[in-house]
Amino acid sequence: MRNCYAQFKYLLAVYELLRSGKKVKSVDIANRLEVSRPSVSKTLKCLADNGYVLGDYSNEITLTEKGVMKGRELFDNYRYANLFFRKVIKLSDEDADEQTLTFLATFPQETVEALSLAMRDTIMRQRKIRKKQL
Repeated sequence: MRNCYAQFKYLLAVYELLRSGKKVKSVDIANRLEVSRPSVSKTLKCLADNGYVLGDYSNEITLTEKGVMKGRELFDNYRYANLFFRKVIKLSDEDADEQTLTFLATFPQETVEALSLAMRDTIMRQRKIRKKQL
């Protein structure tokens, strides 16, 4: 997926909201991301044009199979990269969120995958060390 920062941010938000098991509407995304509903509509159109969201998203937002797969991938990579930025690099939550999305949106996919694994391994090693210290 070679999309812009906003599309990553919106796709990740849709995926996370859908994980809760509830129906997702544009207003839910607008509230979560603190953006306007026209901004949500514009970005959803881009996501639909790229095959991640079903075209009729006026009532309920549904991810396509491609959207679910990419959302899951983003979610997994986001989780470990964000933890790494917060716990290892010691960025604030807000800076970690922004840097994580920038990382996911700008680095080549192969690099994102390799670095995400390295970040996950670093976090897991730190957890094991902490457990041994207790």
